[in-house]
Amino acid sequence: MKPFQLTIVTQGRLVLTEAVASVTVPAYDGERTVMADHDRTAMLLCEGRLFYRRGDEDSPVLFDIGIGCAEVTGDAMRVIVTSAKRIVIGDL
Repeated sequence: MKPFQLTIVTQGRLVLTEAVASVTVPAYDGERTVMADHDRTAMLLCEGRLFYRRGDEDSPVLFDIGIGCAEVTGDAMRVIVTSAKRIVIGDL
């Protein structure tokens, strides 16, 4: 899969910037998955779990996020939320 840039930002803090293969977010109208070359869009995010995958890895990287919004361009996705905490799989 072609990678694209994911950036997660909270109030005054850059949480993550990484090349990813896909991102799934909790939008108000349901879960939405984004991959490279996705149409430009913006979405409102609700509190929930964001996860992304790097390349061909099977294990997703998980974040619990607060409310916010996301902007998608063909080669990048910017997520701006009230909070973001990475979840370690062993902590589930």
